[in-house]
Amino acid sequence: MEVLAVDRPPAPVPTPRRALAQMLRQAESLSLLLQHSAEQLLADYVRHQGDPFSTPSFHPPAPLGLPPPPRPPGGDAERLAGLAAAYAALPGLLGSVRAQQAQLNPGAAELLRGLEAGARQARGLAGHIEAVAAELGVALPGPWVPPDAHPPANAFGAKVWGYWVCRLHRDWARRAHEDLGLLARRYPL
Repeated sequence: MEVLAVDRPPAPVPTPRRALAQMLRQAESLSLLLQHSAEQLLADYVRHQGDPFSTPSFHPPAPLGLPPPPRPPGGDAERLAGLAAAYAALPGLLGSVRAQQAQLNPGAAELLRGLEAGARQARGLAGHIEAVAAELGVALPGPWVPPDAHPPANAFGAKVWGYWVCRLHRDWARRAHEDLGLLARRYPL
């Protein structure tokens, strides 16, 4: 019996624009997952700190060196640069909160796992952001380094600092999802 060869069309080769669009979709999807987990992490953090953190009217002042994410100044390059700088710094900040919480709340295994996962997810999103920036030819700055990137020595101050790191993580996750969604719409599949 003779086997006839069937001509199949070659698999489509992704064009640079299509590859960029796919990278943006992946980064946007990851940022949505990160946004949900960052919101959950902040809620878990507050729950494990006790009073006054669990009181709805409690709004501790932000420590020096941990500003909220600024609104992007303009174009795609500025947005990517801001995201890249933040996501280069956030894993270390979350890691320091995890170390602090391991001392203050050693039995809070769920919170400790959440902080570890948050740092890992932030590193993953940083890689996606760097790949998108490289594809667009955007030069990225070094990591953003807050002037006071470590928690205070007293327990309450450390808890406030950790709260603000978790809140900053949540706010940057929201910003990442918004900015990557905007970029994805500019480079459709």
